Amino acid sequence: MTPIDLVLEHFPGARRSGAGWSARCPAHDDERPSLTIGIGEDGRVLLRCHSGCPTRQVLDSVGLAFADLRPARDRQLVPEPVLKESPPFASAELAIQAYRRGTPQLVWAYKNELGDEVGRIARWSRPGGGKMVRPVSLIDGAWRQKAMPSPRPLYRLAEVQSQWQQSVFVVEGEKAAEVLHKRGLVATTSAGGSSAASKSDWTPLAGQRIVILPDNDQAGRNYAEEVSRILSRLNAVVTLVELPGLPAGGDVADLFEPSAWSAARKVLDRAIDTQRKGRNS
Repeated sequence: MTPIDLVLEHFPGARRSGAGWSARCPAHDDERPSLTIGIGEDGRVLLRCHSGCPTRQVLDSVGLAFADLRPARDRQLVPEPVLKESPPFASAELAIQAYRRGTPQLVWAYKNELGDEVGRIARWSRPGGGKMVRPVSLIDGAWRQKAMPSPRPLYRLAEVQSQWQQSVFVVEGEKAAEVLHKRGLVATTSAGGSSAASKSDWTPLAGQRIVILPDNDQAGRNYAEEVSRILSRLNAVVTLVELPGLPAGGDVADLFEPSAWSAARKVLDRAIDTQRKGRNS
């Protein structure tokens, strides 16, 4: 298997773009593909996150190493690069400030099963449009500018665990989960974007009724299918629902208009009712 074949196996949502491919970066919450994948003249794979994620972080997110980017003949000739470790910070706020992007517009906190905060995701708007998303996590008692180690807790874990009788909605991204939460629904997601579902601990959803709402693109559908497989192995009752009215690449957060949300809510209510009848039959 060539390096590019191996890498593309780990980015099932990658699409051809010019001489290479584009994909969602797994190292941050990437709503639009910001990762480019190419092939160098020597056959090695070239990765670049245009939102600034280090290549090491991108590789760690999908379980690859720098050696996997090189042809087999070169793997023993070139040592792994030594990268500077993220320094420790006394608080999550200080770690986020150290990105030197100013005050983030949005910050989402992740807590473990004991209710202790173990990670945050910060989001900044870019001038002229777009966004930058960066993680910080609590590792060995200090906050670092790194993604949370696996297995990562689910977003809004305490709420998910306390609402056993309700259907739980799984979406891709904290922003979408917050939209559903504000509508009175129990919603969660996994940290790290569409390619990192396997890095989270999904066992709190074992045996529950789950409605998965895919983003309206191939990466979103791939994420939904992977989560569905994980939860099915945990004996969850899983229903995938494609929401009406989503723009290309959109998610439930795009349904701001009352008429659009009204149509979506009818679809969600039918999915919940079907699950409830199936569970009680």
